[in-house]
Amino acid sequence: MMRLAAGAVAAVVLAASCSATSQPRPRPSGPPPVLLSTTVPTQPITPPEAVRLALPPVAPDRALAAPQSIDVDHTIEFSEWESAASFTVSGHELIETIAFTLDDHHLYARIDYRRDLLGDDAAGWDLYVEVPNASAKERRSLLGHELGFAASHVVSWRGSDPLAPVGPTPLATAATTGVALGPEGHVVVGFDGRSQVLELPLADFGPVRSGDWLRFRFVDRSGGAEGAFAPEGPMHLPLPITLTSRPCLTPEAPCGAGPS
Repeated sequence: MMRLAAGAVAAVVLAASCSATSQPRPRPSGPPPVLLSTTVPTQPITPPEAVRLALPPVAPDRALAAPQSIDVDHTIEFSEWESAASFTVSGHELIETIAFTLDDHHLYARIDYRRDLLGDDAAGWDLYVEVPNASAKERRSLLGHELGFAASHVVSWRGSDPLAPVGPTPLATAATTGVALGPEGHVVVGFDGRSQVLELPLADFGPVRSGDWLRFRFVDRSGGAEGAFAPEGPMHLPLPITLTSRPCLTPEAPCGAGPS
């Protein structure tokens, strides 16, 4: 029997091993494997719509110094507004200045216009209000535009009936029809053509308490369509903790009833 040298045996074993590994392996049946990518996505993460569309509140140019009752008539007494919160509106075609004050019973708003609106039937606005404790809020206007905050009520005014604003109406109710439906006659108006004063019952806004805040934004409705918003974000009005009563919570606890 022929013997192979040790080197020859090693060469034979190595050749057999190389021959075995060079044979193609059978492919597994089924769908190909899914390869996981290690690439970091370049697209930014989109936040929820409510967060993405929220605008920072606008502080007043002059803070509310003290509650003040306003005598509403067609002669605007600016001296009554010396302690009111005041917002200057830049670049708006209709509104120049907005001021707010309140007492235990009412919220007062004064709107100063850039032109005389007496006899201008096409002039108009919608005032959106956010009450923090309201049960239902909407982020869109009556015609579906983003407000930049969650409003609970809307007050509508049109120059064709300048002494009869409609509201405050819960916005969730008005949004179903696209128009404020009432109440009528709840807002007392003083109007001299260039300035307008509104007296709105706090009871119409539901649970409003001392130490709360309110937010507001006007939408120009001159000509019917929604125009520029005023101001650039929702106006923020902290309510003073010095109010002498818990204002107008329910008919069972009317204004002046005091805290419960």
